[in-house]
Amino acid sequence: MTSVLDTQKNSFYNIYIDSIYNLYMQLMAIVNFAIPKTLERRVGEVMKKKGFSTKAEFFRVAAMQFIDRVEHAPINEDARAATLTRLLEKEIILRYRGKKIPSVRQQLAQ
Repeated sequence: MTSVLDTQKNSFYNIYIDSIYNLYMQLMAIVNFAIPKTLERRVGEVMKKKGFSTKAEFFRVAAMQFIDRVEHAPINEDARAATLTRLLEKEIILRYRGKKIPSVRQQLAQ
């Protein structure tokens, strides 16, 4: 059973990831690959359950989690959020130095 808090965390996480995705889109590489239909169906089911908006978002998160496990450096969500926040802050400073940035409320309203 999913609590309201879990739903809010997932929503916040998705908005946060989407924001980072939009900022870094120009720096991202495009990767194309084929997957079996059975895997595509399973991916679709998980996407619906967990609230992923695109397959690309799903596979980015899956790749990050896999790499974390392979490197034996498990990172909890608080540490991941702190790292992403630092990276986002650095990018914003570089990209928007001296420019007025709309408030979060204004950005989410769009």
